[in-house]
Amino acid sequence: MHAYDPMSKELKGACDGAQPEQSAVWQAQGLTVVAGSLVPLEDYNYLGDALTAKTAVSFAADKTGIAADGLDQALVTVSVAGETPPASIEVLVGDTVESLALSAGEGTLDPISAETPCSIVVGPADTVAFKGGPLVIEAAE
Repeated sequence: MHAYDPMSKELKGACDGAQPEQSAVWQAQGLTVVAGSLVPLEDYNYLGDALTAKTAVSFAADKTGIAADGLDQALVTVSVAGETPPASIEVLVGDTVESLALSAGEGTLDPISAETPCSIVVGPADTVAFKGGPLVIEAAE
């Protein structure tokens, strides 16, 4: 049995077999409950009302520490797994969503820099369809 959020399509719960008490709890929380087998929550979501495996995304940086001087930069390469990766992916860089064109499932983000000390988190913007990350770039004085 699966429970998912009908708005976000995020898989919120899974259990093996019919469990009426658990089903009632999930429905009271506003979740949609459907028949299904036990699956890892972090690997699946509901897209088009069907259980769908998330596509793996990996992030690799040439360095994860940069000087907070506005000049030092980190380059991040994004790789999307699968036989037919998408032509592009939206990536969350800090609090900004960047659209990245992919070639054969790979692409490189614009260089990341910072003028003040901070942590810059990089990950997939769409966590319903994609899993992976986050990668953290630390900008220090």
